[in-house]
Amino acid sequence: MLFGSRGQQQILEQLPEDLAEGLAYGRIITGGWYPIGWLSAMHVAAQDVTGNGRELARKLGYMGSKSYFRGVHKIFISFMDPGFVIGKSPLIFRKYYDTGDAAVVEQNRGNCVLRFTDCKGFDANLWQGLMGACEAVLELSGAKNIRLRAVSGGGDVDEDADVSAYWT
Repeated sequence: MLFGSRGQQQILEQLPEDLAEGLAYGRIITGGWYPIGWLSAMHVAAQDVTGNGRELARKLGYMGSKSYFRGVHKIFISFMDPGFVIGKSPLIFRKYYDTGDAAVVEQNRGNCVLRFTDCKGFDANLWQGLMGACEAVLELSGAKNIRLRAVSGGGDVDEDADVSAYWT
């Protein structure tokens, strides 16, 4: 349990009522489509309860991707080239978000620039979570010394972001 039962309860108490009830009664399921604002609200509540900043959003995105790619998926991705995997970011992005678009605008061996546009409802926490998820996927495909950062956008009011990624 990431936050412990007490921490989870404190987080639930800070969430919008419909989201808190959905989580408490198991109505929020993996793979379901939910308002993007709910994800943002969960990040804010978790940060408030733990006293952590935006690094928590990045960690949660990282952990979510690592959790998703288990078993056969983990073995499969471990045989792929990191550049190939990151090149699939636009396809993966569309599986998780119904807003915005993603594109690889520059790609070389060991680095790339991803462009995210029209990501309505995104805030700095969602951007950090997205970068954490990208970092995990690169790591699972064998990349080392991974560095990701938003070179433009990616803040609280930005619907767009250019994210540079470097790895060895």
